[in-house]
Amino acid sequence: MRVNRECICQFDEGRMDMTDAIDADAVKQFVMANRLPLVIEFTQDSAAKIFGGDVKNHMLLFVSKKADEFQSHFDTFKQVAQNFKGKVGNNHMDMITFNPLNPSVAIWVQL
Repeated sequence: MRVNRECICQFDEGRMDMTDAIDADAVKQFVMANRLPLVIEFTQDSAAKIFGGDVKNHMLLFVSKKADEFQSHFDTFKQVAQNFKGKVGNNHMDMITFNPLNPSVAIWVQL
């Protein structure tokens, strides 16, 4: 049986090559680790995707997308998230959506 290791997917890194031996468990682990963006926004629509996988621990970034520092915080969070890829789900939530009554709380991270 011939297996093509190339997959057409949109990855944060541009392209991911499976370098492990190809067997059912390795392919499943690779797909599950790469099926979502490295950091995905938590919304009502994405909740099933986020919690529907094998990863049961999640790191959450709460920050207003309207904040001047949003991109800086998001980029730092994404850089840290790379160390936990496939082990911890990395999600961000718009602070205004989560806590509209207290927008003065600018940012926090919770595991």
